[in-house]
Amino acid sequence: MEKQAGFRNELVLSIQEMVVEPATGGPLCDVPVSAVEDVDAAVQAAHSAFPAWSQLSGRERGRLLLRAGEIIRNNLSDIVNLEVKDTGKPIWEARLDIESCADALEYYGGLAPSISGLHVPLAGGSFALVAREALGVVAGIGAWNFPMQTAVWK
Repeated sequence: MEKQAGFRNELVLSIQEMVVEPATGGPLCDVPVSAVEDVDAAVQAAHSAFPAWSQLSGRERGRLLLRAGEIIRNNLSDIVNLEVKDTGKPIWEARLDIESCADALEYYGGLAPSISGLHVPLAGGSFALVAREALGVVAGIGAWNFPMQTAVWK
């Protein structure tokens, strides 16, 4: 079966694969299987978004991270139930995992406004400047049993 997977306004043809619920062996959902073209489209979309992201202040980036943490907390039960079905974990463990995602986003969201560069005096009246700035697009490969945490940690 083939469907469209979207990255912003660009559509890329993807093949679908069924996800099996570990507890029942039944189908949970279908997800797109990324081909080279899908990955290229995702990277291009990230590159296109990077200039605007890199121009945001630490405070603005922090607000977005805090908002992401708030969205997770506001939908905690639904996300936890999906995590249980997807990974087969007990509900208490899935809840800890998902809450830790919100915790991480809130931690870094609170930290973001305080990250700044340094002015370091050197011998002979010279000095060094250290700039902290967004460098670019990164990719991460995560474990199947910690999908939300791996995405947040990356």
